[in-house]
Amino acid sequence: MKHLLWGAAGVLLLGVGVVFAVGALEQASKPRPELPGLLPEGALLYLEAKDFSSLLQGWNTSEEKRAWLGSDNHATFSTSRLFGRLSQAQNEFSAAAGIPTDASLLEKVAGKESCVGLYDIGNIEFVYVTRLDQQHIKNTPLWQTRGKFEQHTEAGKALYVHRDTQSSRIAAFAARDGWLILGTREDLVAGVLDRLQGASSHSLSGEGWFAEAVKQVSEARAAAERGDLRMVLNLDKIVPSPYFRSYWIERNITEMKQYASAVSDLYRTPQSYREERVLVRHAGLAAKAQGDVQALSALAPEDAAFYRAQASPTQESVLATLRENLLEIKPEQPQAPAWSAPPAASAENPGSAAQLDVPIDRARLLVEQADAFQPLRTLLRVQQPDAQLEVYATRAPRSGVFISLQTAMVLTVPQDWDEDSVVQAFSSALLPGLTAG
Repeated sequence: MKHLLWGAAGVLLLGVGVVFAVGALEQASKPRPELPGLLPEGALLYLEAKDFSSLLQGWNTSEEKRAWLGSDNHATFSTSRLFGRLSQAQNEFSAAAGIPTDASLLEKVAGKESCVGLYDIGNIEFVYVTRLDQQHIKNTPLWQTRGKFEQHTEAGKALYVHRDTQSSRIAAFAARDGWLILGTREDLVAGVLDRLQGASSHSLSGEGWFAEAVKQVSEARAAAERGDLRMVLNLDKIVPSPYFRSYWIERNITEMKQYASAVSDLYRTPQSYREERVLVRHAGLAAKAQGDVQALSALAPEDAAFYRAQASPTQESVLATLRENLLEIKPEQPQAPAWSAPPAASAENPGSAAQLDVPIDRARLLVEQADAFQPLRTLLRVQQPDAQLEVYATRAPRSGVFISLQTAMVLTVPQDWDEDSVVQAFSSALLPGLTAG
């Protein structure tokens, strides 16, 4: 009888083991969904990480973070209007979630494959998806405080929602098949649940602008994989935004209007970080195929801090770059930040008592000043550069006090340069800054 019971128990355990093995095999054989395919349509910005947990850990232990937190740039940023707006949104989301949404929470909800979709810049509305094992999800503060949330059902799974009455900010989250979903809108979290179940076929990956941007990157880098961190931008919607005009530090809004989207990939190695960007022009704007940018980029030294190659630069942009980086190097004048108060108004040309004897019925003598850059401007118009390379490098002086930024430029033209014209043009441009009349 005992042998019979042990035999039955063994058969039962074997059957249970087979069931679990088959289930695990089916789960492993299922293709993992592409992250852009999990997000609802309408995102303005998409951010994806191959392994968000390791990225975050690497950043928290890096020398770059310590240097950034102790820098003047961070001190200035921490007093800016943008920083205050982000801090306000963080505090409102903390009130809606009922827990501090700080760096500690971020570390606990950082999984492997992860992505973020930003749907509203002004209200900072987003949805975050990350792969975590079920036990890890249960250990997160969100899951442990889910009893304070309203529980809804979407795609057969529980969806937890809570609204802060004071700010009307919403915190919503859900978990399904080893994915944790967190967002500021219930419909966004519900949309991810629907796509995980396969109940919805429309997603961010199917939007025209997104598909075209990814396609352009694939064509530009045939053998390259996506970076450890990838960002895809819908510039067609972002550039007209007043928030972009207010906070975009490059201040080149007009130039950015020609692009419909952009993709930026960050590649990490133990020695360096490398970023590669692809900007996609609007369909109606044909790109000029002049100049060999790849051959020009190969001239940049490996230890360059930054370099940029551009095909078909305009004469105005070439001249402006030459003047800013090489020909008119002057002490930088501090500028008031965009968020500071404007200076007090003052009377224009109020005059002084010493000017009482100055006649006002005679025209002022105007000294005609020659344009020192006219020969260089003419040279660029005649030669018509088809490609431009800018290289920047930092060098520590022997004194070790200040680090200097050194610059070099390369310009290519369809035909040979006229050496005499080049010498004359640059001599004329440099003369006013090197001599006194």
